[in-house]
Amino acid sequence: MLLLRRSVVLAAFFLFTLVGGGCGLLPSSTSDCPDTIEEGGLVDGIDLGAPDWLPVGLPLPDGLSLRHLNHGYLGEQDILTGFIPAGDPEAVLNGLRRDLVDAGSEELLVAKGFVPVANEAVVVLNEGLGILVTIGVADQEAPVRTSDDECPWVPGALVSLRIEQADADAARALYSRSSLTQGVARATMGSRDFAGQGECLVHGGTSTFSSTSGDLIVLSFEVSDSGTVGSAAVTVEGEAVFNLDAAELSQIQPMFQTSESGFAVEGVFVDGLGSSGLVEGSVVVDCG
Repeated sequence: MLLLRRSVVLAAFFLFTLVGGGCGLLPSSTSDCPDTIEEGGLVDGIDLGAPDWLPVGLPLPDGLSLRHLNHGYLGEQDILTGFIPAGDPEAVLNGLRRDLVDAGSEELLVAKGFVPVANEAVVVLNEGLGILVTIGVADQEAPVRTSDDECPWVPGALVSLRIEQADADAARALYSRSSLTQGVARATMGSRDFAGQGECLVHGGTSTFSSTSGDLIVLSFEVSDSGTVGSAAVTVEGEAVFNLDAAELSQIQPMFQTSESGFAVEGVFVDGLGSSGLVEGSVVVDCG
């Protein structure tokens, strides 16, 4: 039950909007309305009806136009994606959190004081329904039907819900030490320093940082009984790409560390665009 990256849900949604919209063009002020497409457990379209697999009593945000329904296509998970024209992500998320709690759900993971860009924002457990619901909300443009033939693109809030069966005690235990916060990463690659601001996710033995501003810094690793496996990269557009070497070229194993305030890695990095070859480097993340 590791958190599924929001990009998976968005990728399916964008496939629908670009391919289903006809001609495969990028969004414009007006476009033809996409057809409804059904294949296996997948349905894409505009203003879809609520699926019969949606748990009775699970609230949806007001004004939500359903766009993508995925029933078991990715395993034992159901995914529902919708769009709220002119919706404010923060207001939508807060309203949905309130409605879910009022309907009997228990919050297991909540982003602290912000709406995430790189991760989903909220995980709730509904013990009565026996389900775990993971929620993401993002600023997005999408087509809105104004007539049978015209669907202009407008800004709004893209909402995704991932629903899966869950044992209540196991779910609580899994998320008991999880956190999703804003953080800062500082990286040193040889003689060069980098810094980025972004999001820290600590969950189920996995520590992940993804920058959303500043230099592009990504660090992710998982600690398990069989050892620690991870990756890291620092990218400066058009200048440098440093990727962590997993002892394949340098024969030196990277060292991952965790602390109360964050996590880090030291090791050898590969200069992918420059002429530095292998450089000693580190990434240190402060999760606030």
